[in-house]
Amino acid sequence: MQAVLCAFLLCAGALGQRPSNARPLTGRVVDGDGRPVSKAKVDWAEVGTFRCLGEVETDPDGRFSLKAPEGQVWVSARAPGFAPSAKWVDVLEGRATAPLSVCLGKGDAKLKVKVTRPDGGAIPRGEAWIQEISDILAEKLFRSDVTGGAFELVLPSGTYRLRLKFPGFPDAEGFARLGGDQTLTVPLRSPSLPPGPAVKAWVRQQALPLADLRALDPVIGDSRLVGLGEATHGTHDFQAFKTRMIQHLVADKGFSFVVFEEDFTKAEVVNAYVLRGEGDPESALAQLDVNWWDTREVLELVRWMRSWNATHERKVSFRGNDTHTVSPHYAGLMAGLARVDPVFAAETAARGLDAAFIQAAEMRTHPTKETLRKGLLLADGVVAGLKERMGAWEAGTAEKVMLDARMTRQYFWRYSGVDPYMARDKVMADTVLALLEQAGEGARGILWAHNGHVGMEDIFGFRSQGGYLREALGQGYRPIGFSFNRGRFRAWTHPLESGLGELNFELGRAPADSVEGILASARLPQMAIDLRRLPKGGAVGDWFQASHPMVGIGGGFCPGEPDYMLFRSPTRVAAAFDAVVFFDRTSPIQPNPSKWSIIDLPVGPVNPAPCNLHFQAERPGSGWALTSFESEDAPPGRNEAIPAPVSVTAEGGTWILSLGCFPGNPLKVPVMGQAVEAAPYRGREVRFSARVKCGHEVRLWLRTGRSGHPSGLAVRSRKIEGGWTHMEVKARIPRDATTIAFGFASLGQAPLLIQGVALTKR
Repeated sequence: MQAVLCAFLLCAGALGQRPSNARPLTGRVVDGDGRPVSKAKVDWAEVGTFRCLGEVETDPDGRFSLKAPEGQVWVSARAPGFAPSAKWVDVLEGRATAPLSVCLGKGDAKLKVKVTRPDGGAIPRGEAWIQEISDILAEKLFRSDVTGGAFELVLPSGTYRLRLKFPGFPDAEGFARLGGDQTLTVPLRSPSLPPGPAVKAWVRQQALPLADLRALDPVIGDSRLVGLGEATHGTHDFQAFKTRMIQHLVADKGFSFVVFEEDFTKAEVVNAYVLRGEGDPESALAQLDVNWWDTREVLELVRWMRSWNATHERKVSFRGNDTHTVSPHYAGLMAGLARVDPVFAAETAARGLDAAFIQAAEMRTHPTKETLRKGLLLADGVVAGLKERMGAWEAGTAEKVMLDARMTRQYFWRYSGVDPYMARDKVMADTVLALLEQAGEGARGILWAHNGHVGMEDIFGFRSQGGYLREALGQGYRPIGFSFNRGRFRAWTHPLESGLGELNFELGRAPADSVEGILASARLPQMAIDLRRLPKGGAVGDWFQASHPMVGIGGGFCPGEPDYMLFRSPTRVAAAFDAVVFFDRTSPIQPNPSKWSIIDLPVGPVNPAPCNLHFQAERPGSGWALTSFESEDAPPGRNEAIPAPVSVTAEGGTWILSLGCFPGNPLKVPVMGQAVEAAPYRGREVRFSARVKCGHEVRLWLRTGRSGHPSGLAVRSRKIEGGWTHMEVKARIPRDATTIAFGFASLGQAPLLIQGVALTKR
């Protein structure tokens, strides 16, 4: 999922030690009227390690002073009777940081939390982290001390996830949907015990090698819908195996459509290629909302689906089940009605569901809840009217009009409630069921989504898509989870405010008490377990029915504190899935070159040492790779890496390089960089710095690589205004790194002037 899973910043328990590079940071906490708030608690944490570094209290004038490390720092303030507030701060080396102003709002709901333990004993002192679940920038992330087993906070209305940390206990979770005051009880769990010999023996006996895909046929059975999950969106092995599995299900089992966790309208562009050969598959995948599907693995699947349709009478389609916009569904609805029932089309518009209303209801226009609720009532009326009329229409047209009407209603239902994310899984499940109904009696489909949406356990405290599908279809829905022991995957670096973008991450061996740990004990490179074969009760059945940590990374990962993105969440795996596909080692997905990110950019041959940092070579840019990539605002399409233009001039005895722009293509970002051998820098902190001058945003980046593969990226982004400005980015180089790459990206329509480049270590 693209930034849809909620993010949690977690402390390591006790407050961390202040780093040696701490710098003074001052500020003032005020209320909504600008009056000082005294005795407010101010916490701060370091991005990358996410250690809670300390807590101070404001003075009678609301002022505070603390020591913060260089880099990005999260600062949060709270006080009784106020809603807490948080923000990100850049602390720069050698520069004073402007005093902060932290404003505390009133909030409209009081959350009281009580903590219990299994034996009824006293609750030790701990801490709680509370975050609104749609917050992916960590701007609605708050911390509270927990003393005496209880705490309370005033918060804005919304849906919140709580993570509570107490010494000697696994982290506890709770969920609160606040529309008013609420009291919540969160139980602590006893530590999870590693599986015993009987559990390991059962796994070894039941492990299904996957060289032959027919090994999973008993799990598929005669189901109408099969859910194929994934522990991360960025794992090559999951996407490649699911591609093979879909080919098997279509060719040998009669399945006729694949539903992706993707916007319905955007998926229809891919479907037009799959069914009719319209457009090209690369451009179709590039325009999807979920960038994890714009990969070579999914491209192989889409091309296969097109090839199948070109040579077979029974067709297979590519669909989406999410809803991000309403206009295309409304347009399809009205176009269909104009053909089959123009009178009802006119009545629909006359009642208020017209084009002007639809435009005002799009989320990009920030509609009011009243507007969205009105849209829901109008859409309900349309669906009810269609049910009375569509019996007389041609079958294919009737189903298409009804589907567009349902999708219009889905949009209003999702966004008119308290929390769109709470409603998302219900919307996706209803869309899948509508597609199954449209496909006709006996049709069979495949769902491609994250484990959390495929599985039947609740997600974020409310029912999952898989739970709704099992309720509707019974055993006609078969969810299969996917996970792994160790290896690499691609994900967005969280929190998104860190600006690091997509990176390839790597995990070591799974803990022995985790779901992945027990599956790894079979010692097979890849396998599946049919959880329907579990014995009732006993050591084996009880272990799989209990909650144990299971990877649930999704589309985002926080390397400093993995639990920030649901790294290993308590999961009752036998209650969530009918089977689990497992890989011992994994590798990251391979993105299509439609929009290269800095992590993917080639920077030429590896130099033995930094080359031409002062631009004194005869040829401008000598030693540097000159290239480009498409900005985030570029339309979908193929990215052609055009060499960035450069020139060199002398000023006051100093050589200055000018990194030019592309006047005819403002969405093309010029980039320059070079790669050097990492051996002299391993285990050291490296700083890449320069003085720059322009009038737009500039990014300095520093990338590490292992065995020819990019593995880490640090980026510093800043809008430059005025004269020469010092910028730098730093990173600690892993001891197994083989290369370091560094360079500049210029995001503007004017040349970027560069001088004083340095690469230092300490």
